[in-house]
Amino acid sequence: MEATKGGAVTEHTDIEIRLLKVDDALQFRHLRLQALQDAPMAFIESYDEMAKLEADDYMKRLEMSTHIGAFAGGDLVGTMGYFVRPFEKQKHQGVLVGVYIKPEYRGKGISSRMLDALLAQAEEEVETMVLQVSVENFSARHCYLKAGFQTYGVEPKALKVGERYVDEEMMWLDLRQRQVDTY
Repeated sequence: MEATKGGAVTEHTDIEIRLLKVDDALQFRHLRLQALQDAPMAFIESYDEMAKLEADDYMKRLEMSTHIGAFAGGDLVGTMGYFVRPFEKQKHQGVLVGVYIKPEYRGKGISSRMLDALLAQAEEEVETMVLQVSVENFSARHCYLKAGFQTYGVEPKALKVGERYVDEEMMWLDLRQRQVDTY
């Protein structure tokens, strides 16, 4: 895998997609903090909140939820995860969280591959997957729609970063009726 002078990756055939383990906690923490700095409008947590957490806190997150990672040459370059809702009447639902791909790896189909792997894993545990995504994040929305997610509403002013509000599109997918694409 080669990066050009501008940092763009020329291919993604060497990208490994796999479940994150507690051994990945340090890389997971580092990438999460990068994500919060790079795209503060995309996440509920702030950089300042998450920077206070230690590697042990990230290990606990990995133990309590399911996260998929994309690795290039052993380096974590993308993540996405889900957790199962905690209440009995909602345990059939997974919530997609923490989606981020390093900028130089975007536009190469990695997020689609990660999402397919995550949904395949989730099918063993939940019946539906829900998510919220900024209405301005066109590439993420396209990825979710391509995977079969459907919009069921928009939450106005879902997030506030400084003085700017972010509306979020709410989407869902019935995993029992999911069609799997091959990449």
